[in-house]
Amino acid sequence: MEKRLDLYAENLKNGNPVFPATGDENKRDFCNALNDKDKLLLADILQEVRDSAIFDTLAYFDWMICCHELNVSQKGINFPNDFFGGDFHCDWVALIANDMWRENR
Repeated sequence: MEKRLDLYAENLKNGNPVFPATGDENKRDFCNALNDKDKLLLADILQEVRDSAIFDTLAYFDWMICCHELNVSQKGINFPNDFFGGDFHCDWVALIANDMWRENR
């Protein structure tokens, strides 16, 4: 069970890899032209968009599991649908909020 839980947590935390560099100099020039305050603001905006997309994707998986019998597995290990009585997107929110979700199971 612990291996499944570790794999589950790893995927929730790291399931969305950073996109590789595109080599697009326009993007680099744009970022370099920003002052430090604007760089922090842009980083916050992009983080919010990323978090929203992850949440929406996990909520969609939950809907597919609930309503369309989707099963999620990796390396031959099936993920349970509700490790802690919640949904994937709720578990992800708890993880990024540094909730002690493992201890609360």
